[in-house]
Amino acid sequence: MNLFLYGFSNSGKTTIFNLISKKHHQPTLSYTLEMEPAQGTSFIIDERVYSIKNIFPQREAKFTPVQITDYMGILKDTKHNTQVLNMAQKADILIYIIRNFSNQEVPSPVDEINPMKEFKLLQQEALLKDLQIIETRLNSIKDMEKKGKKGDSKEKEFLEKFKEFIENGEGKLNLKEGKKKFPHLSFLSWLPFCVLINSDEKGVEGDFVEFLEKESIPYFKVLGKVEEEAMELGGEGIEWLI
Repeated sequence: MNLFLYGFSNSGKTTIFNLISKKHHQPTLSYTLEMEPAQGTSFIIDERVYSIKNIFPQREAKFTPVQITDYMGILKDTKHNTQVLNMAQKADILIYIIRNFSNQEVPSPVDEINPMKEFKLLQQEALLKDLQIIETRLNSIKDMEKKGKKGDSKEKEFLEKFKEFIENGEGKLNLKEGKKKFPHLSFLSWLPFCVLINSDEKGVEGDFVEFLEKESIPYFKVLGKVEEEAMELGGEGIEWLI
């Protein structure tokens, strides 16, 4: 399983990566388009394993490993973001890293500390990537039809509806049904995701948490810098507790 840390630059993605994977690497600010993403590993902790270990003490307690990918953050740059989103497509799960901490030395790309705004803009970037995929696929189907080859009319209809939904926000679309019928299409919208709110002691989530709960979106809240300092003093870092 591969988790991709998806967020704006300066949202604290690298801090979260270091905490989850329990290691340090170069700051996110040093990433360039030519650099490879950082890879780390964490484990899904299941308390039931400890219970089994108590019954069979001679057996080793093993947990499911999870691959963590940290890469460049989203910016106001189309070429840059395209490369980030291409990398995100390879993941099994997206972890939205949402900034909710103040630091004048680390400016926010969205010009303010606004978790709801960041989340909506990140979703918008993902939908724009999906729109590119849709247009590429529709052009491919059109070329096939020009050559006398018959394409999948149901797929074409779905793609056209999805395109209308993204461009105009009109109509109803069952993405789960679409994913089931057309598994060869790899939309970011189809990836499962959760939200990790990276806060400081003064961070107030307010309406954002209410929104996440209303939409049944799983989320975590982490004091990133506090956790980082604790780990440097000998703490264990963040475990993925499922």
